[in-house]
Amino acid sequence: MSAGFERKEEARTPRDRGERALRVRFIVNPKAGTGTNMAAAVMSAAREELLGLRGLFEIKVSTSRQDAFRLSKEAADKEYDGVFACGGDGTVNIIASALVGTNTVLGIVPAGSGNGLAHALGIPQEVRSAVSVINSGRVLKMDVGTACGKYFFSTAGVGLDAVVSKEYGKWTGSGGKRGVLPYLPIVLKEYLMATPERVTVRWDDDAFMGNPLILTIANTREYGGGAVIAPEAEPFDGLLDICLVEKAGWVKDALLAMRIFKGNLGASKQYRNIKAKAVEVIRGSAGLVQLDGETFATEAKVSFGLLPQALRVWAF
Repeated sequence: MSAGFERKEEARTPRDRGERALRVRFIVNPKAGTGTNMAAAVMSAAREELLGLRGLFEIKVSTSRQDAFRLSKEAADKEYDGVFACGGDGTVNIIASALVGTNTVLGIVPAGSGNGLAHALGIPQEVRSAVSVINSGRVLKMDVGTACGKYFFSTAGVGLDAVVSKEYGKWTGSGGKRGVLPYLPIVLKEYLMATPERVTVRWDDDAFMGNPLILTIANTREYGGGAVIAPEAEPFDGLLDICLVEKAGWVKDALLAMRIFKGNLGASKQYRNIKAKAVEVIRGSAGLVQLDGETFATEAKVSFGLLPQALRVWAF
């Protein structure tokens, strides 16, 4: 944990506060998991973990992104104590977005290829272990990133990561298999085709002009899948991490990619990390932005902000 801030823990459950029984909703992405029945696994884990708390729980299987948001917002409006997002980073983003600024706590049962926010909060992959955060974990208030009228919880980007996210979305949308392995040929193809565009990056009282290959605004350390783009990022420090990576030839870039997966990117001369409260990126023309792996078309200028301690989360 970086110096200069403190993770403030709250009472975990209404039982801890001497109030009513816990009420939790689990929202399951039916496409989540790897050959397992996610809804059944979640139900079994919830029954075991909530039994001793006199807790009430329900399982909802979402039919679309809009339905997942609706189910999450409905739970928050009805003052449920917690909502678990059971799925990948996209599912987590949708469900968490409905809980920002509310008292309802976000839980995660990670079942995607990335699971970036789950890793940041110390949530394990196994379903029962993930649900056990209700009993064994803590409730923390984390920061929330903003861009283009939307929220992001792990990373946002306008460089190579945005293009890769778009192409990966096309791949899975056309029936391609999900997972880390399909990313690799997509990353290689887009890297070879990439011509980094000139951008101006402004933050606080400073600015940068250049042609970075990667320009990521991070709230947590990694994109997901163990790819650490911001080794010093913390979602509790009230700051965003601006991550700039220069293109330097395929040999150096290959070594840099290895550093990303080893978590020691900060040692590379191609890499620059800047802490900021707000960031503005100006490009030569309209383009893409990725928010937690989902891509959107944007204007040439994109502003990134931060809402400190705006989301309550269960974490280990």
